[in-house]
Amino acid sequence: MHVRIADADPSNIECLIDARGIELDTVAQATSQAWTEFDTATVHQVQAFGSGAVHVPSQLPHPVPGLSGNVAWIPAKNELLATNGTQSRGGTYVTVTVTRRSPGGPSSLAVARAVTRALLASAPRGPNPVPPT
Repeated sequence: MHVRIADADPSNIECLIDARGIELDTVAQATSQAWTEFDTATVHQVQAFGSGAVHVPSQLPHPVPGLSGNVAWIPAKNELLATNGTQSRGGTYVTVTVTRRSPGGPSSLAVARAVTRALLASAPRGPNPVPPT
């Protein structure tokens, strides 16, 4: 396995992973707004591709069972979005994009799910959001 750190900022860690013909771009952001980032990204996907003239089902976020927190898979992007944050608790906002998959290997979703589980377990959490004044 080869791992290259593309961004070492502790609040926005990006790693490029290449292992056995599978390539991933992973980002883990420790932020008080982790839930908001997840919610905004998934809502925008639905707004852009969910109805009207541009309806593309493969661009819509799908729930991912087996992981805790908020998790969505966007098949057209081979991208998994997740957070362990809530509206009142800071956390980590994670994106795992499968940029190349090994033929005959595990599915992109299975790989992204496994990597996301590890990222959410080990990445630093952001501080809790500041209550409105």
